[in-house]
Amino acid sequence: MENEKPIYKCRIYIRVSTVGQADKIKGSLPKQLKLCREVIKERNWVEDGDNVYTDVESGRDTENREALLQALEDAKSKSYNLLVIYHFDRLARSMGDCLNLVQRDFLNKGVQVYSYTQRPELDPPDKIIRYNSKRLLSLVFSAYSSEQEIINTRDRYWTGMEKKWERGELPHPKTPPYGYRSKAKIHKLGDNAVRVEWQIKIHEPEAKVVRRIFNDYLKGKSYRLIARELTDDNIPTPRGKKWWNYSTVQIILENPVYAGRTRWQWKLSPEPKRQKKQPKDKWRVKKGNHPYIIKPQNFDSVQELIKTKSRLPGRFSQGKLLLAGLIKCKHCGKNMWSTAETKTAQAYYVCQTWHQFRKCVSNFVSVKEIDEIVVNDLLKNINDEDKFVRMFQKNQNQKDEAPDAIELKQKIVEKLNQEKKNVWKAIRQGMSAKEGKQSVKDIEEELKPVLKEIEIMKKEKLNKDLVVNTMKDIQNISDVKKYYEENKPLLRTYLFRLLNFVEATKIDRGKHNYRISYRKF
Repeated sequence: MENEKPIYKCRIYIRVSTVGQADKIKGSLPKQLKLCREVIKERNWVEDGDNVYTDVESGRDTENREALLQALEDAKSKSYNLLVIYHFDRLARSMGDCLNLVQRDFLNKGVQVYSYTQRPELDPPDKIIRYNSKRLLSLVFSAYSSEQEIINTRDRYWTGMEKKWERGELPHPKTPPYGYRSKAKIHKLGDNAVRVEWQIKIHEPEAKVVRRIFNDYLKGKSYRLIARELTDDNIPTPRGKKWWNYSTVQIILENPVYAGRTRWQWKLSPEPKRQKKQPKDKWRVKKGNHPYIIKPQNFDSVQELIKTKSRLPGRFSQGKLLLAGLIKCKHCGKNMWSTAETKTAQAYYVCQTWHQFRKCVSNFVSVKEIDEIVVNDLLKNINDEDKFVRMFQKNQNQKDEAPDAIELKQKIVEKLNQEKKNVWKAIRQGMSAKEGKQSVKDIEEELKPVLKEIEIMKKEKLNKDLVVNTMKDIQNISDVKKYYEENKPLLRTYLFRLLNFVEATKIDRGKHNYRISYRKF
């Protein structure tokens, strides 16, 4: 009796993350099951063949896997004393979760865990030593190796995505945004190696919807109104559903891919379980290789409008009156609210301080009169491009840069970068490292102001283009004053692009003291 071998009553646990992986040859569920049964047969263990625990779930989640929870529940009844798995990463992806499951959850119930690939040290089933040094060391090393392999795989994946972005490709070409379709082109490289090239093409039915969304927003419509109209017109959402959400419209409007650009780092993963959208100033955006649906200048106009509206509370930016959200009291500087027009009284902009506390000297101005003043001021120089543009310049004596000024500066940057490469090359060929690094540092110091100038010039050009395009848009409106009510939503959109605010106060009947603050560049 003393020489009898200990009997290991075994059950098998197998897992894959997705249904698509379940039937793959490498690491598939049948493959895992076959290898686990081979090791049981090789060691002359006893298998309970009717109980194979199978999960098709992510390894990150250890609390909601039905088969794993069932294995833990069955371990309480002592119906088995050894759980056989293919690899420790089948239990959990992180080293901490894996150690907790093996050492705390299973071992406390008298069940050891054996891996086909790592082959840890086992205790006799009737004499389990909780802190067996050999088993624990083998387990820690195996769990650590699994976690490092996952981290390295993730790093290689994100590095590959970044290289795609640097080449002007979409980081995820297999699933392009709404309005595009992708087609894979396979290039055989020999020795069974292939390279996949993704061709991105415009899907015209969806592209029409994207153009409609951008045009509607430029006309002054809100996210919610655009979403409601798309739903009313029975246009399916990007996921094929019936109801459009305002956030879907916002995502489309902010996506630079539609302007022929590609973006990177717009989402980061501070935690393994979820990605978090980053502020726009942290995005990395560059010209892409795919065709654009929206003209770049129109896309930039929309971004400027979104930025302008985001500075205002919702009740002001979504107002129906021409200057709602833009007009302030000239006496106290507070926003002015609007009153509705009735049969006996016209509409007024009312000082917020006066309305709430009756403390401001200025109380209200006529909507009709002040709107007319602002529109007349805007239209005064609408047909003279030079005068119109000068209204928005910080420096009235500012001269326009030469059309190729940015290109000239970029050539200087290219020249300095080439000098820097030559210095590094000289260092590799024997130049003093100390002298070389000092030369590189001097070049970088020379490069900084040039890059800053280019950034300022690009911003000024973008703002100037926005002003000129807006001027042309206003010129295209037929008879602004005659069809004022019909043109009001469009005019309101253009005012948000061009004005910081309007300050007004009533002096006398039909007379107002006002100041129009144009945005400067």
